[in-house]
Amino acid sequence: MERGRKSGNFVVRLIGIIFLLIGLGLCAGGIIAGVFTAKFINNADSVIATITDIDSYRDSDGDRNHDVFVTYEVDGQTYDAELNSYSSSWHIGKEIKLYYDPENPYDVRSKSMAYLVTIILCIIGGSFTAVACGLLFYTKIQSGKAKRLKASGRKVYATVTDTVLNYRVQVNRRNPYRLDCSYQDLATGETFLYRSGNIWEDPGRYIGCQVPVYVNPTKPKEYYVAVEEIAIDNNLNHVRDYR
Repeated sequence: MERGRKSGNFVVRLIGIIFLLIGLGLCAGGIIAGVFTAKFINNADSVIATITDIDSYRDSDGDRNHDVFVTYEVDGQTYDAELNSYSSSWHIGKEIKLYYDPENPYDVRSKSMAYLVTIILCIIGGSFTAVACGLLFYTKIQSGKAKRLKASGRKVYATVTDTVLNYRVQVNRRNPYRLDCSYQDLATGETFLYRSGNIWEDPGRYIGCQVPVYVNPTKPKEYYVAVEEIAIDNNLNHVRDYR
C-alpha cells in the first residue's frame, strides 16, 4: 500500500515520460522521413502524369481510403503506377507533376504529398510532447510544494473521513482516489476540511485514521496532505484497547 500511496505524482510523471518519449519518437520519425523525402526529390526527375483512376473504399474501421493510379511517359516508354498518397483536389483526368527515381521510373511520388507524412508525424509528436511537458511541469510544481510545506508548514493531524474518485483524471479507464480529511482546532473550535492528491489504490482502509497535513501558517488554503506518512505516524495514533 505504501507504493500505492506514493504513486499519485509517480503515475502522472510516468505518463508524462511515456508521452515525451512517444512525442520525441514521432518528431524524430517525421524529421527522418522528411530528410529521405528531400533526398529523393533532389535526385529525382520530374514528369507530368495523368490520373487514370481513383478507387475509393472504406476499411474495417470505417475510414475512407483512396488508391490513385496514374500514367506517364519517361524516355518514350509509358508507365502505369499507383501513388501512395491522395489529395481531395485530384480527379480522374487531372494532370499532376510527379517526381520519379531515374533508376526506377516506377518509384514515383508527388512532392506536395511526399512531405505529408513528415507534417503529420511532427504535429502528432509535437502534441504528445506538449502534453508531456505539461504533466512533468505539474508534477514538478506539486513535488516542490510538498517539500516546501513539509519544511516550513504547520503540521496538524486530520482524520480521514471519506474517499472520493477523481473523475478529471483517467488512466487505462481507471480513476484515482482522493482522501477527504477533517481537522478541528481545539483552541478555536474551528473545523478545517482538506483533500489529498491522487491515490491509485483504494484507500478505504484509512477512513478514521490520522493523516499529517502540512499547512502554510500565513495561507491556510495552501496545504499538503501527506498520505505517504499515514503508516509511519499512525503507529502513534492508533487506539489500542486493552480492556
